[in-house]
Amino acid sequence: MKAKNKTAQVHPLNFTLYPFSEPQCLSGRSDFRHVPVREEIWRVYNEENNDLQCPWSGKHAKILQRVLATAMNWEVKHWHTCILNRFASEGVNAAEDPAQWLPRLASWRRQPLNRFGKTDHVPEMCWIKRDQLCERYWQTHPEEESEARSQESEGGQEHEG
Repeated sequence: MKAKNKTAQVHPLNFTLYPFSEPQCLSGRSDFRHVPVREEIWRVYNEENNDLQCPWSGKHAKILQRVLATAMNWEVKHWHTCILNRFASEGVNAAEDPAQWLPRLASWRRQPLNRFGKTDHVPEMCWIKRDQLCERYWQTHPEEESEARSQESEGGQEHEG
């Protein structure tokens, strides 16, 4: 069977033609990280925008699924760190549609970014904001707090102010 579209691909497991890229999920199971990451995006977005509901549609879900697929070995906590760092970064528009920044979510993995999107010379206010976001996270996820804090004290690193 020959595809009319040159960018179409045939998946090797079931020989079904898929345009542009492989399907999100061949087995009918979704990525278990999708719901907790989506919920954290919603929680922080709503909190940072005075309870304005986070815009979310099938488009957003599809983008998130693609982003999660780029780092299959990352745990939910790694993505939560990215979300908190994104909202703590300098000059970030908290009300920006997630469809605009979700594709770049992994760029906030290490720390908040400065106004130029770099990790160097991040203002102290960004670190303060990140600490505040973390504290509010622990309030909504108390079961995770003790485990995370013990890991942080074992091998965590402090930021330089």
